Amino acid sequence: MRRQLQWRWVAVVSVLALLLGSWGAVPVLAARNPAGGPGGPAGGEPPEAYSPIQIVAAVLKLSDDQVHTLAQIQAARPASIQPLAEQIQQHEQEIATLLGGANPDPTQLGRLLIETAALQTQVQAISAASAAQFVSVLSDPQKQTLGQIKQASQVCPVVPAFAAVGVL
Repeated sequence: MRRQLQWRWVAVVSVLALLLGSWGAVPVLAARNPAGGPGGPAGGEPPEAYSPIQIVAAVLKLSDDQVHTLAQIQAARPASIQPLAEQIQQHEQEIATLLGGANPDPTQLGRLLIETAALQTQVQAISAASAAQFVSVLSDPQKQTLGQIKQASQVCPVVPAFAAVGVL
């Protein structure tokens, strides 16, 4: 347990170092943000003021072509997922209706649960394919940075606790 906590502490420190080190890329946000000027990052504007694509672009130091590819991938994903999400929602409503009844049909309930799980698997596959498509356009250093961010995201739930006690 103690070893696991030590590893997490190292990961938290690594995340912070990575994020703080990536702030050197924040001027990229100002350059890509038409409203960057005095209200931009140098003016104290918080990172929340930028879109996720702008933040990813700055942290990974993406080229304009890579940003364009990322934007295309992000725009296409909802169109692929939307019909599946609607089917999942419909299945969940049917499940709730069945469970709300006096004598739910176990066969129908089981079928709906299995179909819902299959739809959720399809959504995960689409998301994974989109992520893989984006990773395929990254350079090796960008892939390494992304890998560090993925690794660090595993310990992110503990970061608010450190902020709450005032050590961050």
